[in-house]
Amino acid sequence: MKNYASSHFPKTMRGLLKSFLILSGVWVICLSCQRDEVTKATDLPYHFVEFVRYSETCQEDSTRCAVFKADYPTYDSAESTVRERINQSILSNLLQTISDRESNQPGSLQEIAEEFFQDYQEFAVGGFAMPWELVCHSKVLHANDDIFTVAMDSYRFMGGAHPNSYRAIFNFDLQNGTILQIEDIVSDISAFRKAAEQEFRNVQGLEESVSFQEAGFFMKEFKASTQFALTENGLLLYYNTYEIAPYAAGPTEILISYEDLAGILNPAFVPKAS
Repeated sequence: MKNYASSHFPKTMRGLLKSFLILSGVWVICLSCQRDEVTKATDLPYHFVEFVRYSETCQEDSTRCAVFKADYPTYDSAESTVRERINQSILSNLLQTISDRESNQPGSLQEIAEEFFQDYQEFAVGGFAMPWELVCHSKVLHANDDIFTVAMDSYRFMGGAHPNSYRAIFNFDLQNGTILQIEDIVSDISAFRKAAEQEFRNVQGLEESVSFQEAGFFMKEFKASTQFALTENGLLLYYNTYEIAPYAAGPTEILISYEDLAGILNPAFVPKAS
C-alpha cells in the first residue's frame, strides 16, 4: 500500500474529515443502490455506463467506508469496426487511468475495486481510519461528425494531506477510431507552439521579458500540454495540477481561438461554416 495516513491527524485536515463524514452518511443511505454497470440512455450518439461499489465496512461504520465509482461513455453511431475500436480504447484508458498497478494489465473495474477495498481493509485495521474514495468521472467535451472527445477526471483520496486528481483527454477520429495526437491536428508544429505560448502568456499576464520560472512555473521553456481538445470555440490545452505549477495553483488551461490557428490547423479539422 503506497498511501497510508498517519495516526496523528493534522488539525488542518479536520475540516476536510468533517465534510467527508457527512458525505459518507449519504453514501451509507444509498448502500441499497450498490449496483453493477447501469446504462443512462440519451438521445445523443453515445450513452454512459456507470459502475458503483462500496466496501463492506460502509454497512458497519460510515467513518470506515471506501467508495469506488466510475462512469464512461460508449459510442453508438459509427461503423461497427470503428465503434468497437473506440469503445475498447475508452474502457482500456479508463482502467489505466484509475489502476494503481505498475504492470500494463490493469484488470477489470471489478478487480480494481476489490484491490482498492483490500488496501483499505489493511489500512483501517485498528487505530484511526477515515473514508477513502476512488472516482473516475468521464464527460464528452466535443462530438461532431469527425471527432469524439472524452475527458476522464480521476479523483483519489486515500488519507493523505490532500486528494490526488488527474484529467486525461482523448480525441477519437471517427473515420478510423484512432486517438488523435497534436501532430495529427496541426500542420505546422512550430507555428502552433508559438501561438499557444502567446495565448498562455496572455492568459497568465506574462510579458515576453518574464521567464516562466520567474513567474513560478516549473518549465524553463514553454511546453504545450499533451492533453488537448478541439471545442466549438477553439483548441483547448489542459495542464494537470503539479504539471507546470505548484499544487496550490491547481490545473491550468488555455483556449486558442480558431482565428489564431488560421493556417496552422490541418484543413480536415477546421470547423465547417454553419
